[in-house]
Amino acid sequence: MNLGIDTLTLRKRLGGNEAALRLLAAAGFDCADLTLDDMTEEHCVWNRDSYREAAAALRALADGLGLRFHQAHAPWTFDWTRDLWAREDAFQKTVRAIEIASIVGAKNIVVHVIQRGDYAAGYQREDFLTNLDWYRSLQPHAQRFGVRIGVENLHRTGTDGVRSPNVLSDPAQMTHMLDELGGENFVGCVDVGHAYLLGIDPAEMLRSLGRRVGMLHIQDTVRGEDCHMLPYFCGLDWDSVLRALAEIRYDGVFSLELPGFFEHFPAETLPDAVRLAEKTGRYLADRLERLREAQ
Repeated sequence: MNLGIDTLTLRKRLGGNEAALRLLAAAGFDCADLTLDDMTEEHCVWNRDSYREAAAALRALADGLGLRFHQAHAPWTFDWTRDLWAREDAFQKTVRAIEIASIVGAKNIVVHVIQRGDYAAGYQREDFLTNLDWYRSLQPHAQRFGVRIGVENLHRTGTDGVRSPNVLSDPAQMTHMLDELGGENFVGCVDVGHAYLLGIDPAEMLRSLGRRVGMLHIQDTVRGEDCHMLPYFCGLDWDSVLRALAEIRYDGVFSLELPGFFEHFPAETLPDAVRLAEKTGRYLADRLERLREAQ
């Protein structure tokens, strides 16, 4: 089973995706998850007319390093309170992100839900239908570029910093969304930490979604916080998670998402932290492979 990891914090700390990819390759990772959060910044390379050339150059660098982009992450920090303007801005940037994912060779890209209103105050049905429409608007572009959209379980963060459920936090709601969208251009992306922080058993979420799961965000965290730490640093039961993944016959990339973990190391020890992440992720991926083979 291949091992992947996101580029988010490494890109920021090292000054670009190129340096991040070199560090990941040196540590032994197989794959990289291209995080395109910087597309919300006006002068980002992905917002220039030369974005296609930049994506092709990044893919060439990855190929030369023996890495491949297995998935990507569309930008997500849009101000949905501005409604129509935000929707159009998010749509245009997300379509471009899907194209960039295609150019670098990624087969999947996570696209977050639209978050507006107070989900706990009667907006559940409205939020579901709004997001069903949102994802359906992107489907033709996913099909055109040959990239599947990953629908991720998320949470809502209030102005007081308290995290609470949103439209896709519940396994039944997420299953319903994926079934409404259909399986050709959409897959489930389960962030095991997002489930755990809300008090949802990640293993049960994986079992509920079953073969709809096509992507993973592997991170450790504590109740009520979204830490994105390396497994075994916080509260998740990794034996339980691996058993559930084996039961649903997950055969995709074992993909870490660790921006919180990499924030805490001095620059001089960051390569050691990346090597530790690779060793820990490889241990878990190998265990999962053995569990799948034993069934």
